[in-house]
Amino acid sequence: MSVGQTYGLCEIKKMTIVSHNDFELDIFSAYRSLSIYEDLFSPSITARLTLEDSNGILNFLPIIGQETVNISYVTQELEMIVNKITDLESDVGTQTYNLELVSVDMITNFEQRISEYFEGSATEIAEKCFERLESKKTFEFEESEDKYDEELGVVIPNMTPMKAISFLCGKAFHEEYKSSSYMFYETSKKYVMKPMEMLVEEEPKNEF
Repeated sequence: MSVGQTYGLCEIKKMTIVSHNDFELDIFSAYRSLSIYEDLFSPSITARLTLEDSNGILNFLPIIGQETVNISYVTQELEMIVNKITDLESDVGTQTYNLELVSVDMITNFEQRISEYFEGSATEIAEKCFERLESKKTFEFEESEDKYDEELGVVIPNMTPMKAISFLCGKAFHEEYKSSSYMFYETSKKYVMKPMEMLVEEEPKNEF
């Protein structure tokens, strides 16, 4: 029989950490809380995983900031990278600490640079920049009305893909939502680039 714990509307079925040398450890029994942060003003999600460790995980699995944390829900899987350890406390053989996590795409993002001239709309150029991430997630966007042609192209000056897309949000223009700027952000399932007013008008996905 599978073991699951339900928090809100998310049922976690499995949680593992994989070291830099591919050693995998089940940490489901050690975790006490998991907070995933999605921010309209950030191109990447982050997470905080709190562990109550009585098995000495830090002793036989040194955490140096390259580990992958795999979290399996009923409906999807989330893969994140350990960024740092915070709030470490020890008490009678038990250590409690937080693993601060960032998305895999954020790490890949800093390994890529774009220095290139583009033509087309801001969202068309953003789609090309997003392809450089080689992300497993989809890129959902509302087509912008602006157009940069051979007379007025766009130069991306040595930016990461995420930085380039955020830069293009300032150039994107939508005929219906004239007073609203575009937002670029990541959710647990996809990336979104849409005007702020359009996001406000959307129906809520869940009620709590």
